[in-house]
Amino acid sequence: MAATLEHLELCRKYGIDSVWIEEHHADGPYWATPLLAVAALAPHLGGLIIGTDVLLLPFYEPLHVAEQAAVLDRLTSGRFILGVGLGDSSVEAAAFRVPATRRGARFEEQVAIIRALWKGDPVTYAGSFYELNEVLLGPRPVQPGGPPIWIGGWGPMQLSRAAVIGDAWFPGPVGTMTEIIELQDRYDRQLREMDRDPFARARPITRDVVIAGTEAEAWEIANGSVLDSYREMYVDGEHPLVGQGSGAVFAELKDLARDRLIVGDAGAVAAQLARCIATLRSNHVIFRLKLPGMEPAQMTRMLHLLGQDVLPVLRGACASESSLRELAARA
Repeated sequence: MAATLEHLELCRKYGIDSVWIEEHHADGPYWATPLLAVAALAPHLGGLIIGTDVLLLPFYEPLHVAEQAAVLDRLTSGRFILGVGLGDSSVEAAAFRVPATRRGARFEEQVAIIRALWKGDPVTYAGSFYELNEVLLGPRPVQPGGPPIWIGGWGPMQLSRAAVIGDAWFPGPVGTMTEIIELQDRYDRQLREMDRDPFARARPITRDVVIAGTEAEAWEIANGSVLDSYREMYVDGEHPLVGQGSGAVFAELKDLARDRLIVGDAGAVAAQLARCIATLRSNHVIFRLKLPGMEPAQMTRMLHLLGQDVLPVLRGACASESSLRELAARA
């Protein structure tokens, strides 16, 4: 917690807009209880937006999520975003006694119930998984209709859910830019078919970032902390984009990082982030610095480098589309 509060202070110092809590129930740089984490950090935000990237929604009762999110919206003065996903670990799902089948249908009911409760009227609901009878939510959220719901996931059904019942599609850090571009186009097309403007919505992207004073140092840090953990979590695991039970092996980190991780010195990182923004027209770029094996002191140094050497360049480039594309071309 001490390290987290130090990082929050640096986020405020360097004008970063938001901080994000990631849920997993395994060893690693995760919060097992993301909504509790948001509550603990709320008094220290000083104007920062805070959100979950992402809450594994099938593990929770929707009434509890609706109540707690409403309280968090109040604690943060309306600066809370509820990012939710299905999860990609059958081990975690089994631990929470959530059947792997029909997770999507359960997810849809949960989102419907949460949104209905946030409206403030008594809710009666009869679904395949949940039933409510005249349930009235006690704490009302600050934001009209409740916090935004950003939906993560990679499959076609989850993309469709993000378009239809979500407020944004929330791509995670693991997909390559090539994959994300294709999926973003599919998501945008569905919104247009629904007569919704894709660019009137939040367009977030999360990227794993390793930054150091030199390119060589950044790759040394990445090789020392990221490669083995990526193999364990994704290559040998169940992630739908990287693993798929294929047992694929990346001989070097650069094979894995290509088009996926952002690694380098300040100039290289700024150019790669500019490419993300220019290509996807993203307006929320989330840096995942809390990588497996990374020590808090390393994260602190990376935050300083981002704040001092990367963000000013990015902000300047974003002032005009031509400047942004010029910077992106260096990636």
